[in-house]
Amino acid sequence: MKIVLIILLMAIITFVGAFGSLFLKKGAVKMKFNIKSMLRNYYLMGGVVIYVLNSLFFVWLLKFVQLSFLYPLTALGYVWIALLSIRYLHEQMHLLRWIGIFLIIIGIFLITL
Repeated sequence: MKIVLIILLMAIITFVGAFGSLFLKKGAVKMKFNIKSMLRNYYLMGGVVIYVLNSLFFVWLLKFVQLSFLYPLTALGYVWIALLSIRYLHEQMHLLRWIGIFLIIIGIFLITL
């Protein structure tokens, strides 16, 4: 499988996974700590389903590329989470967080060279 395609697929996986994290966050806010309540918490269950599906897709990609190349690309999730948290959770980002996001992007670029 071509490296460009793998990077694109990882960008998609991490983007979808970031939505899984958003669902988990929204579900956690409404969560009561009992199994019945958790199973009825659609945000929580949606986040879990997204995480499971993403994990399966990640394992499938491991058939085609080295773990030492693929795993660092999961750091894209931190970038997506920051952006989506601003948009959907109305969270604030200060300068040091933006610098951290920038450094993550540089690191991902260096790994994919």
